[in-house]
Amino acid sequence: MWHPAASVCRLKGVGATFIGLLFAAALGSNVPLGIWRRRLRRFSPAWFVAIHASIPLLVAIRLALVGADWVIPPEIALAVVGQLIGGRLPELWDGGGQS
Repeated sequence: MWHPAASVCRLKGVGATFIGLLFAAALGSNVPLGIWRRRLRRFSPAWFVAIHASIPLLVAIRLALVGADWVIPPEIALAVVGQLIGGRLPELWDGGGQS
């Protein structure tokens, strides 16, 4: 027999999965963009593209899969963290541990 509470519990689990997917996309898509941004002249058109290129992808995922508005601030924060990580990775790879 179908019960409404059972479907709500399943949807909450699916919602958490979609929110996790959104957060992973926010962080993961901005790491390579941060690596690219690091090599560009600051405030050039390409630099702005490197910073803002992930926004259409993240908005599309959020609108298609996540209905909650509270995810926007952590999504933006993770995108910034991804940019910062991407900006620091090349110097860590090139010899951050070498003296």
